[in-house]
Amino acid sequence: MIKQRTHRIKGFTLPEMIIVVAVIAILATLSTPPVIQFLKQKDRQNEELTLMEIRNAMKAYLQETGELPGSGEGNPAIATNWSVLLARKTNMSPQQLALDTWSRPRVFISGSVDEVMLGSTVPIWYASVHSAGPDREADGGEIVAPSTASGIALNSTDFGAVTSTNWWHRYSAGNPDVGMFSRLTPLEDDIMVKFTDIDDKIKRYNQTLERLKAIGESLDVYSKSAFGERLLYCNGTTCSPTAEEQIYYPPSDNYGTYSLYAGTRGESDADIYNGNKNGTFNSNEAISQNSNNATRKTDMVNLMRILGLPDSYCCSAIEMFSNSGTLEEVPFYYSSNPRPRASSTTCGSRPGVGQRHLPARVLTHNQSEGVTGKLPACL
Repeated sequence: MIKQRTHRIKGFTLPEMIIVVAVIAILATLSTPPVIQFLKQKDRQNEELTLMEIRNAMKAYLQETGELPGSGEGNPAIATNWSVLLARKTNMSPQQLALDTWSRPRVFISGSVDEVMLGSTVPIWYASVHSAGPDREADGGEIVAPSTASGIALNSTDFGAVTSTNWWHRYSAGNPDVGMFSRLTPLEDDIMVKFTDIDDKIKRYNQTLERLKAIGESLDVYSKSAFGERLLYCNGTTCSPTAEEQIYYPPSDNYGTYSLYAGTRGESDADIYNGNKNGTFNSNEAISQNSNNATRKTDMVNLMRILGLPDSYCCSAIEMFSNSGTLEEVPFYYSSNPRPRASSTTCGSRPGVGQRHLPARVLTHNQSEGVTGKLPACL
């Protein structure tokens, strides 16, 4: 008879089990704080990334519409709608924008301050988006001087409410308090992102100056060339007025085009060089002074082509207008024969044929307005 051997499977003894459980407990205790800290840090990073996404959305929205969503002071509909408007410029939903990582409402505040640049009124936009952070309570009391009427502390009771727009936005003055805005800093575990387009407006200001300089140089080259052509034409021919008395800038009359070549409107060479037509430059300010931006832009683009400049040089880069729902740069105002200043406050009559003429003038603002605190434009 063959005996069958059996093997007993030996398991853990009770002391061994106690030791294993104790080791696991110790390891869990040691690893839990770093894990929790890691998760908290990840949440904070996610919030910071979302705020930067909101900041980029504000920039894109401003470029498309020329303004930011309102802060909602006295208008809860706008306060709750900012996330809907900005969501169009992101791949996030309005709810993802409105609520922070910890499911608390973010505070969105915006407003603009008007500044005058080159005679044009330009809005400078400011905005802030604030999250209460992991503790879900705003820590904003000290940074906005809550003891003054112009600075009301943001706290956990009104965080996310429409009234919190009083935080740095001084509606009593009609404009944001830019000084208070510059002092905004998130405290403790709060998270904030600020946005202003002032750097972009300064860039556009400098771009406008470059365009004006290029136009001035091109007008100078054009006038000298046209003067030379007139001298050649008048060689052996009686011309009145004389070449020295005539002006040679592209006209700003009401012919609707800047071409000076014979036949364009039925003129002869004599008409052009004797001042019978576009050489007359009468008091008609016409299309290049037209208050309709779209019409004037077409006219100014034609002028840029005559001067050999890019079409975009027709316009100021610092001011925009809506053309059939599309934002476009406001075209310059041009006068080939501006009126002289009769006094420190008034403009004289426009010089006629046979009189000394002023250089052509290009401005960023309407000829009837001038610049506040300065002499009238006299176009």
